[in-house]
Amino acid sequence: MRDAYSYKTDIGTFTYLEENNAITSISLNEIHTNTKETNLIKQAHQEMMEYLKEERFDFTFPIHYSGTEFQEKVWHALLEIPYGKTKSYKEIANQIGHDKASRAVGSACKNNPLLIVVPCHRVIASNGKLTGYAYGLSLKEKLLTLESR
Repeated sequence: MRDAYSYKTDIGTFTYLEENNAITSISLNEIHTNTKETNLIKQAHQEMMEYLKEERFDFTFPIHYSGTEFQEKVWHALLEIPYGKTKSYKEIANQIGHDKASRAVGSACKNNPLLIVVPCHRVIASNGKLTGYAYGLSLKEKLLTLESR
């Protein structure tokens, strides 16, 4: 069973997909037509709003992602980046044993299905600059600023 529900917020419309009792996708401004507000989707949205209000530093609802073996290694590594910290694309590539795959790490981040929860916004260039973010650099900067307070 797959359910979806969207909520309008100050930064856009969050859409959550739930399958098999786990959140499988969180996107911004991508609205799905099959809408059903489940208890798990409500919980996920509540936690997301708490995060954006600086009242939550991690998420407790169950998630599940599915991608290539490489993408899943990257997404798992992203989950290990603590709130308020960053890592470079190169550091993630080294961490997962693919030293020369910085660009592929960036591609996996771009395809991350769980906005904010799998924190690809915490991945920056080796020189410390903000680069690439599926939802725009202004949102990436906003999230990193929020986490740095």
